[in-house]
Amino acid sequence: MSLVEVMVALGIFLLIMGVVTTAAIMGFRTIATATQVSDISVQQQNALLWTTRLLRYADNPVEGSTPTPWVVPRSVTATPGSSAMTFYTYSGTGPQDGVPYRVTLGRDATGNVTTRIATPQQVSGYSGWCWEPTDAAQCSGVTAQISTRILVSARQGHTPRLSLSFQDADGEALAVPAASANDATWSAWAPTVDTVTLRIYDEQNPTRDVQQTVRLENPR
Repeated sequence: MSLVEVMVALGIFLLIMGVVTTAAIMGFRTIATATQVSDISVQQQNALLWTTRLLRYADNPVEGSTPTPWVVPRSVTATPGSSAMTFYTYSGTGPQDGVPYRVTLGRDATGNVTTRIATPQQVSGYSGWCWEPTDAAQCSGVTAQISTRILVSARQGHTPRLSLSFQDADGEALAVPAASANDATWSAWAPTVDTVTLRIYDEQNPTRDVQQTVRLENPR
């Protein structure tokens, strides 16, 4: 073979290898993207099931003439709104049954959709519940028992979002009071909530979402 023939054959070989390599890379990227989408979909579905269970048994942990509403309006960082809320639930999500766990549903500092669940504790001489040392002066000596669960992970090309809306018994939308509203306003609003609509979606692709309307089993 002449040098020209060797050069031509080598050029053809490199061309074919370039096409094959490009096709292989594109194939691997397609598989990786499909796997990520599938994984995100599974996370969204599992997150919806878990959160639905928590919300369904949302309830008021304090009996009396002026009870605390099932949604916590104050003394926590997240108030009911479009992307976060804190509420009590009797869903039995921890080591005890028949006690009001406190759940903060929202997003953490890295963008993951999470639930933060505080286990209730009782203190001798205090009739209420303690979730964390800062809940009340009587709770200053308790040790916080917190579990955090990542529901949907933030990753490259995917920013999970959470949307919450509230409806009354007639299905009419309920406006959420301002975070600065007084306790009387929140206590009047909380019992009017009959259902909560939860939507988890991808900011980069909003059509990739899951949604569920949850009816509260124990409205106050």
